[in-house]
Amino acid sequence: MKSDIQEQSAVVSSASVEKEFQKISETIAHRVRYLLVKNGWSVEEFAEMMVEDILHVYEWVSGRNNLTLSAISKMEAILDVDLMFCEDTPVDSSYHLSAEEEDEIDRAVRYYKLTHDMTTYVERRWMSRFLLLVDFKRRNGHVDVPAQYKSYKVLGSWVYDLRKIARKGTLEPDRMDLLDLIGFRYSLVDRCDWDEMFGELINFKLNHGHLNLSDRGRNKNCDHRFYMWVMRQRRLYWEGKLEVEKLQKLKKLGVEMRHKTLNHWQEMFTELVEYKKQHGHLHVCKVLGARKELQLFVVVQRRDRATLSKERKRKLDRIGFIWDPGNDAKKISARVMSDRHWMTRYKELRAYKREFGTSYVVKRSKTHPSLGAWVCVQKNRKDLTQKQINLLKMINFFTDNKIESPDGVPSVIFGY
Repeated sequence: MKSDIQEQSAVVSSASVEKEFQKISETIAHRVRYLLVKNGWSVEEFAEMMVEDILHVYEWVSGRNNLTLSAISKMEAILDVDLMFCEDTPVDSSYHLSAEEEDEIDRAVRYYKLTHDMTTYVERRWMSRFLLLVDFKRRNGHVDVPAQYKSYKVLGSWVYDLRKIARKGTLEPDRMDLLDLIGFRYSLVDRCDWDEMFGELINFKLNHGHLNLSDRGRNKNCDHRFYMWVMRQRRLYWEGKLEVEKLQKLKKLGVEMRHKTLNHWQEMFTELVEYKKQHGHLHVCKVLGARKELQLFVVVQRRDRATLSKERKRKLDRIGFIWDPGNDAKKISARVMSDRHWMTRYKELRAYKREFGTSYVVKRSKTHPSLGAWVCVQKNRKDLTQKQINLLKMINFFTDNKIESPDGVPSVIFGY
C-alpha cells in the first residue's frame, strides 16, 4: 500500500516537474521571439549564429520543445541577456494566432512527425519550411509570402513552388492537411470572384473617398487579399492579359492603371536614345545591360502601337524603333553570351601563356581539361572574327600550335 502511494506520488511529481519545465520553455521562447523581432533577426539568421539545425531552433523558439541548458546558454550568449531572470517581456500584440490555434497546429505537427520519417533530409527540410510559414502567419496574419521575402528568401520561393506542385495535383495529402490548417491558399486569386472583389473595391471608394490602397506597416488600410487582387489587375493590364470589359470598369471607377515608371514617357524615351548611342541598335536586351523598366517600356510601345499618339510614334520612328523584332533580339543575346564566354576562355589562355610560356594546351590536359578542349576548337574554327584572330595573334596562338593564321598574316609580328 505504501509502495503504491509512493509510486503515485512519484508520477504526480514527475508530471508537475514536466509541466513546470514546459512553462519555463514557453516563457523563454516568448522572450527570445521578442528579442529577435527587436533585433530584426530572422529565425534562419539566429540558427546560423547558433550553428544549429534550423528545425531545432524553430522548435525551441516556438516553445514546442523543452529547452536544454546548452541551448539556453547559446541563446543567451548571442542575445547578450539572461533569459532565465530577465525582466518581463512585453506581450507582442502583433501575433495573429490564438492559443487554441497554436495548440491545434502543435498537435498536427506532432502527429505528422510520428507518421513520417523525420530522419530524412527531405522531410526535415519540408517541416522547417512549414514551421517558418507558421511563424510568418503568426506575425502577419496571412501566409501569402512575397516571392522576395527579405527576412527569409527561401520561404518565398518555397511557397511559390508549393502552389505549382498543388496545381499539378502531386502535393501529398498529409502536407495539404497541415497547410489547410493555417489557411494556405493554393491560388492567390479565385478567378470566379472578380465581380465580388470589384464590389469590394466600390465599397472601399465609398468608405474612404479614394483608391490609394496600401497594406504596408502603419499605412495599412485594406485587407491583404483585396490589395493583392488590385495589384494583380494592374499586372495583367501591363502584360496585355486583362479583358477589355474589366479594364473599362476599373478605369471608370478611377483605378490608376499606369505603371509608376512608365508614367515618365519622355524620360524612358531619352534612356532608349542613350541605349542606341551605346550599342548602335535598338534591340533592348537584358544581357546588354538594359534595365527591366526599359525592356518593359519597349514591350508596351509595341503593344500599344495602334493607340500611341502621332507625336510619340513619330519620335520612335525617327530613332529607328523596331516595331516587329522577330528573333533578332534573341540572336543578339546569344551572340553576346557567346562572345563573353570566348573572352573568359581567352583570358584563361593568356594567363596560361604567362605561366608556361606557350599557348599550346593538349586536348585532354589533366590540369586544364576545359581550356584544352576550348583550344582544340579554336584551332579548327573558320568563323573567328578579325578581333578574335588579332587577340589570338597577340599571344602567338597560331605559332605555338603550328597552324596557319586564318587571315594568312604571321602571328609573330604581334609579339607578346
